[in-house]
Amino acid sequence: MKKIFIFFFFAFLLVSCGNQENAETDSSSAPLTVSSVSMNAPLTKATSAVSSGSLGVYCRGTGYTTQNNVQYSYTGGTWLKASSDIILHTVAATLRACYPYDATYTIPSAIPLTSQLYTTTKDLCYSSAVTASVDSPVAAFTGMNRAYSRVTFNMTHSTTYPGNCNITSLSIANAGIKTNTTLDITSGTYASGIAGTVTCNPGISSIASGSSATIDLLMVPVITAMTGNLALTFIVDGSTMLASLAVNTYGLTTLNPGKQYVINLTVRESKLTVTEVNITDWVDASTNSDIL
Repeated sequence: MKKIFIFFFFAFLLVSCGNQENAETDSSSAPLTVSSVSMNAPLTKATSAVSSGSLGVYCRGTGYTTQNNVQYSYTGGTWLKASSDIILHTVAATLRACYPYDATYTIPSAIPLTSQLYTTTKDLCYSSAVTASVDSPVAAFTGMNRAYSRVTFNMTHSTTYPGNCNITSLSIANAGIKTNTTLDITSGTYASGIAGTVTCNPGISSIASGSSATIDLLMVPVITAMTGNLALTFIVDGSTMLASLAVNTYGLTTLNPGKQYVINLTVRESKLTVTEVNITDWVDASTNSDIL
């Protein structure tokens, strides 16, 4: 009987040690480290690392608690979490990110987009999926894609125009233009969105005679081909000035994400003249459509 007791005692110890080792293995974890962030086509005219601001990171995976828009900020040469850590386990997590950080980007399948004047805080970029685990707890969000298309108006004050070129309103209209939509960053697809006229105040108080000023817009991409004309309405020195661009002629049937559409206009007496339209990658020229 004593031998049987000793046998079961050592068997119990072995099972207990095994369970403890499994528990330690199952509970092994490590916080996520963001090593680098870079854009596909930034305004610096080259793919380059981001070294300022914050981004939001999204975590999914078997055995993981869903985490949305966890903020990491660039501080002292390192990306540091600004809120709760993303904790990685043995099974790899799938991670995605949006830059710059916005507290409203809480649902990765429905990130809100609005056509508006360009501002760096709204120039949304998003990453492809990357994976990380306790064995490799580092994520690099490289080659992030721009969510918007960019429309740029170069406004030139003709020497024959007597006014100050005070531009207080700009409107862009076509049945295909979108004022708002949402973006699913997990698939890179856009919702159908809301069609309408995009209107903003460029805030240009004056343009010197013979000089130019630039108006930059972030535009919700137009994926389905537009037809007809792109109707432009400007309020210049209190007067309405119009311009119309045939979308087929100028290559403006779509407004694709990551593309820049540069429209050169000259303000003349009582009218606007379209002098040139360039369609490029957000930075580097790819195609030109020059119609004088």
